[in-house]
Amino acid sequence: MNRKHFFPKHADLKIEGIVSNPPVKLFPQETDWTCSIACVRTLLSGVVENVPSEEELVKKYEMTPGPYYSKDMKQRGMFAEYDIVYGCDHPDPEFEYVLELMKDGYHVMLECMYNYAHWFVLLGYYPANDGELEKSSLLIYDPYYDNVRLLNADEFLAMWIDGDYINSQVKKDFVAIR
Repeated sequence: MNRKHFFPKHADLKIEGIVSNPPVKLFPQETDWTCSIACVRTLLSGVVENVPSEEELVKKYEMTPGPYYSKDMKQRGMFAEYDIVYGCDHPDPEFEYVLELMKDGYHVMLECMYNYAHWFVLLGYYPANDGELEKSSLLIYDPYYDNVRLLNADEFLAMWIDGDYINSQVKKDFVAIR
């Protein structure tokens, strides 16, 4: 069967080739609601030697169960001592912007509607032979399942919308640290 795929059209990427900037260590989430904290810990492993525990971060920033978005992290002053880019400051970025951050040495985490308001770490981008973003692949680390997997970029792009969009007005949330 010759199946025809229809992809939503995204801006053509100017970036060519593989983009990858994996952090040093991958941290699984320790509770059902701490995917964002696990991802931040993973990103920090590429920046600092001693990464705080999940429990230390929850206490330090007085966090309670529930999803946390870049807006929440910024309002709490989380990680302000690092070179950080919050998605809430870029409410509707193109995916190429995130890849540029990776190329500039940032470690990146993305929030999407995969399991509703779920964060994962972007480890790499692998372009399709024809260069179309929708046919490309993403290597991600999912802290909930504590595994690395290859994801079709189209699958991610279709779900890259903030679970708290009504309140945050951030369409595509992310956090980048270096």
